[in-house]
Amino acid sequence: RIRNACGTIAILHALANIPTTTTSSPSLSSSPYYGGCIDYFFNSCRSVSSPIDKAILLENNKDIERMHHKAATSMMTATDENNDVDTHFVALVMSSNRKNQDKEALPVLYELDGRRKNGPIQHGSTTPSTFLKDAMKVIQDDY
Repeated sequence: RIRNACGTIAILHALANIPTTTTSSPSLSSSPYYGGCIDYFFNSCRSVSSPIDKAILLENNKDIERMHHKAATSMMTATDENNDVDTHFVALVMSSNRKNQDKEALPVLYELDGRRKNGPIQHGSTTPSTFLKDAMKVIQDDY
């Protein structure tokens, strides 16, 4: 079982939302995890639509569980996995799933937080060149 997994889930959200249509950003296929357990997990998630089913896939992925445990117990991030930890991680990502009236993709800044049961929070439009500035504004205003 993966305990205190918000950091791992935030990383998965960030990796899953790497733009594949921009030349200035790497795609998942250029990541060191392409073809490995994370790529396998993402491909498995395509066959299910509900968040619960995706969570079950994650719970059953022993490779990601081992990677999480290794990172959680490393000297840099060591915590007692059996204790509640009073920290939390979210992912701010850019997604182009909205379209304008001409059917062109409109990049949007989303906050992905597993504690929120209502789904992602949309923080408005962004672009590859303004994403970092836009994300920092969300962090300053909300955190």
